[in-house]
Amino acid sequence: AAPMALSKSAADAGAAESITNVQTAGVDEGGIVKQAGDFLIILRRGRLFTVRVGGDNLVPAAMSDAYGPNVNPQGAWYDELLISGTTVVVVGYSYARGGTEIGLFDLDERGGLRYRATWHLRSGDYYSVRNYASRLIGSTLVFYSPLMMSPWSGGLPLPQLRRWDGRTAAPADPSWKRLLPATRIFRTDDDFDPMQPLALHTVTRCDLTQADMACESTAVLGPSSRVSYVSQGSTWV
Repeated sequence: AAPMALSKSAADAGAAESITNVQTAGVDEGGIVKQAGDFLIILRRGRLFTVRVGGDNLVPAAMSDAYGPNVNPQGAWYDELLISGTTVVVVGYSYARGGTEIGLFDLDERGGLRYRATWHLRSGDYYSVRNYASRLIGSTLVFYSPLMMSPWSGGLPLPQLRRWDGRTAAPADPSWKRLLPATRIFRTDDDFDPMQPLALHTVTRCDLTQADMACESTAVLGPSSRVSYVSQGSTWV
């Protein structure tokens, strides 16, 4: 099927001026410094800083932890920052909790930051020397997160999402919401080597305009070697 075009408002928002070097115009990539109006938002060592820019001056405005007040940052890395309107998104990976961590903050007109929520996406370690995993098109957050499989693994890992409630949940915990139905899992035409590892190459889209972040996934089962690319209308794996 032909890819669904983004709405004009989402495309216009994605085409807004960005200070981040990007592969494709209108598709923002995670970084450590972003601009929102007269403010720079800076992600450094697990903290967020906002600085007002005006004339020749840089005026500190606010500082906040880059994670929620009830989140233990030990064993986590926070190194991707994205902004959609007044929503600040911090993306990290938690080895302690085993998945992608998505922190949402609200930015006010004075540069203040207010923590909104943290979401956990079950995934393997998605960082790569070849590319960053997250992309932002308007208010749509896109993740590429391959889930590795092997002939000796104990089952098929599937992407799931839960809002952080202060406790680490086991895979069978009912608070996890499944994002990938069987009807959106595909495979390549090639035969697989039964002794070689495979990957569930998963693309997850999240709508940041919803009060509770709404996400859905699509996946292709194939060899583990991979690279990904996101345009304004499609994701290529």
